[in-house]
Amino acid sequence: MRKFYLMAISMFALLGCERPVVKEPSHEIGFASQTSRSIVEGLEDLYKDGIKIFGTLDVDGTIVRLFDAEKLYYDEDLAIWDYKNTRYWTPQLEHRFYALWPYDTTCTFSDSESVVTIDNHTASTNGADLLYTVASRTPIDDNDYSAVSLSFTHACAALQFNIVNASNGVIPSVSNIYLVGLKNKGTFTFGIDGTAEWNLEEEVVAENDHTTYGGRTDLTNLPVDINKKQSLYADGAIVVLPQEIVDTDVKFHLEIGTEIREFKLGQLGASAPTKWEAGKRYEYTMTITESSIVANVTVVPWNDRYVDL
Repeated sequence: MRKFYLMAISMFALLGCERPVVKEPSHEIGFASQTSRSIVEGLEDLYKDGIKIFGTLDVDGTIVRLFDAEKLYYDEDLAIWDYKNTRYWTPQLEHRFYALWPYDTTCTFSDSESVVTIDNHTASTNGADLLYTVASRTPIDDNDYSAVSLSFTHACAALQFNIVNASNGVIPSVSNIYLVGLKNKGTFTFGIDGTAEWNLEEEVVAENDHTTYGGRTDLTNLPVDINKKQSLYADGAIVVLPQEIVDTDVKFHLEIGTEIREFKLGQLGASAPTKWEAGKRYEYTMTITESSIVANVTVVPWNDRYVDL
């Protein structure tokens, strides 16, 4: 909008900066549709939630806020992501963009540090993924005004548990399954320089919190029939925060009939990862006999549900 352009020029004057010698702006800032990855099924939730975006303009080393937690929403009629109060490119100046999904994620943005901070983020069973991205551009000529590509990255990891009955005998049904000891709350930061970091809380998730924090099947899905291979989690994956699991008390808990079996996920042999990393999906296959459980772990690309943003 012309109004925003005049406001920006006034801001340059207030900052004691010389006005850049540019013509009236005519190139709107837009955001391109990109293929990204999320464990959300389909596009409905993405369209409903929207994307949160911050943006800044570097005016001779002084940072001016361009987008302030703006909501990108999907325009079904135009088949594009759009926003209110149009902004325009300013030639010769660096523009920086920071985006995350879901839109309602509580966060803060520091102009001086060019960093987005998400405090006390909690991952949970069947919870939404956390996606983020950064981009920058200094437009010089007419070839630099194309839409900004928002190619998102996972901030979390995903777990999948499958169970197999390998016994010739009859094994009682599994009545309860959950994880114990997760660190599933923490602070996440990411910046324009590409840095991303989790600072996890020291307090681990207690056993009596497992319903909320990762890792229990819905009671309507129990007992689990283990006479055939199946996913223990109907929605496909558990979102967890990246963390070390070797030599920790992160455990897998099963109740089979009247028996309780529990073992540490970081001590499953050669196939066991030492940590869960952002953007990776860990598929655990539990083979159960009458007297033992053998676990095998494979790391697979987290791309089973491509979502076109």
